[in-house]
Amino acid sequence: ASIATDFGMILCNMGKSGRVNEPDSQFQAYKTYNIPILGSIKSPGTLEGGDVAWIDEKTLAVGHTYRTNEEGIAQLKQLLEPKGIEILIVELPHYKGKEDVFHLMSILSPVAEDLAVVYSPLMPIKFRNELIKRGFSFVEVPDNEVETMGCNVLALAPKKCLVVAGNPKTKASLIKAGCEVL
Repeated sequence: ASIATDFGMILCNMGKSGRVNEPDSQFQAYKTYNIPILGSIKSPGTLEGGDVAWIDEKTLAVGHTYRTNEEGIAQLKQLLEPKGIEILIVELPHYKGKEDVFHLMSILSPVAEDLAVVYSPLMPIKFRNELIKRGFSFVEVPDNEVETMGCNVLALAPKKCLVVAGNPKTKASLIKAGCEVL
């Protein structure tokens, strides 16, 4: 429901109606702990944190999905581009439709400076090639682990990963790539 930046938090405007109160709850916590706020995404813009991933210190990939719309991406650009941050827009497929939860992080989870967990069959070619051009290697999620969130990996530190249970092939591939897996 928010995006961490070096300049402060960005409060999202959730595309799913059941999640609309989350940014306000986070805002209250940020105020309590004196965490700076860079800005927020306002309606009609929508943007969800699952649709963003830092590629490096100066590049943020943003998935254009049913929950993150063009207006939300435009507002995000207005907040970050003046700070020298490049926004890479990733046009994601319809896949299972509007009611499904399909985010950028359904097909991409960076786990180190040059390593990402990916599900290539649903990755746009232009974006996949851009990651390769930037020096990324991939841990490929197999077809039978996509629905069990095999690609939704949380990097706690470079190559230290928290993985959803029930994804043994993804876990084994991460270990083979030199990662510690929890």
